[in-house]
Amino acid sequence: MPAVVFAAPAKQIIPPYPTTFWAYGSLTAPVGAAANFSLAGYRVVLYLKDAQTLKYNGYSYADTDANGQFKINAHGDLQLLPLREGDYFFGVVKKAENANADAKKYGINEEKLPFVQADLTNGYKNVNTIPLPFNLQLVEGEGINDPTVTDGPGTGPGEEEPPAGTVKLSIARHAFNNIKLSWTDPGRVKIYARVGVVGDGAFLPEANGWTKVYDAGAVVPDLVGFGNFQVVADEKALLHNGEVGGGLAEVYYRGVTDDNALATAWAVGKINISVGEGMNVLSFPLEIQDSSIEKVLFSDMLTAGDSIYFKSKPDSANTDKATIVGGVWRDDLGAISPLRITQKYGYWLQASKNRTLTILGDVPRGDAGSTVVTDGGMLIVGVFYPTKGTFASAGFGAGKAANGDSIYFKLLANSANTQKIEFAGGAWTGLVNDLVIRAPLGFWYQRKLGNGVGEFNRTMPTL
Repeated sequence: MPAVVFAAPAKQIIPPYPTTFWAYGSLTAPVGAAANFSLAGYRVVLYLKDAQTLKYNGYSYADTDANGQFKINAHGDLQLLPLREGDYFFGVVKKAENANADAKKYGINEEKLPFVQADLTNGYKNVNTIPLPFNLQLVEGEGINDPTVTDGPGTGPGEEEPPAGTVKLSIARHAFNNIKLSWTDPGRVKIYARVGVVGDGAFLPEANGWTKVYDAGAVVPDLVGFGNFQVVADEKALLHNGEVGGGLAEVYYRGVTDDNALATAWAVGKINISVGEGMNVLSFPLEIQDSSIEKVLFSDMLTAGDSIYFKSKPDSANTDKATIVGGVWRDDLGAISPLRITQKYGYWLQASKNRTLTILGDVPRGDAGSTVVTDGGMLIVGVFYPTKGTFASAGFGAGKAANGDSIYFKLLANSANTQKIEFAGGAWTGLVNDLVIRAPLGFWYQRKLGNGVGEFNRTMPTL
């Protein structure tokens, strides 16, 4: 992981007069937490941010008490005033559970916090009434930056710099079915690509297997097997045409100014997911800064009435649903779905016909954290990295899995048949091909009752 460079603390303008608007609520302990897990001292932040720089543009915060309760005065910064109807942002600063060097860290990533006129009239907002993912449950590895330490909540400009000799690429959908790669580096930028013909996880971090597709403002001539690239005039940008909803099964891109730095360059990518009529099991092994369902699973690539099923808590007994209505993902009450896609977990997608979906994002660079399966429980698990490898190498091996545990998976998203492997004698047993984890399909992990809570530290799989 590259070093994180923090900017100066965000600025706050304290009102010169007493005034209040309370945003309050209670955090809950993470999945699998010990009975004595402490909810005290987590910093909960209400804020706005600049749309271009992504830096804090006004914030107020409160630290939780021993019961995880917080009470934020939204009038604590003049930059937040006057309060208005619309979306503010909310997050919990990542914090270690104890002072040990190897302590796990917990928080909650950025979420939208809508204010309506009734809130403004009442003078308070109960944050727990908003259907945020995990219902204000802390999540291992999540969390925003502390505004008293740095000037932005996430990885905005100036907070994390790419390795020397490399270029940070941004990837986005462009003109319906094209991919747009863009950058800000003023140097001679070269872009390399790696193609997967199957779509089951072809990313590799090393430099071998990458082909230069762009250099010094022009597409490299005579490329074969890479589709159609197009330089965007007067912009630091490159189009990969026809790659959303079709094209190559998966493509990854890296930018450099020094060819020798290719192995350390951050990557972005696209993966096609072939779904069939009926129920499909999916996962999303790319990171998306805005993980709202509409930004991850484009509704215009599906059909009205298509639905996605998920759990608002990983160990919840209840399953929630979002459905496309009027071209928008909505919940069962007709409101815009608050679903945020996370890489750790899998999802059911009910589709009315065969489709090719495309997901875009960053190839994960950091630790995936852990996935917890309750004793005797079953969880749909997501494939975290777009790399093919064995279940054992991905964090589900000896010392974590226990005899009698089972993994169920499908070879295609909507396969009629489900494969099964079982952990016995310290190893997964089954056909060789059945021991391989495949992106972007989810799988089920069943913990045998009596084996205790299973906690699996996720790693990039290898063959």
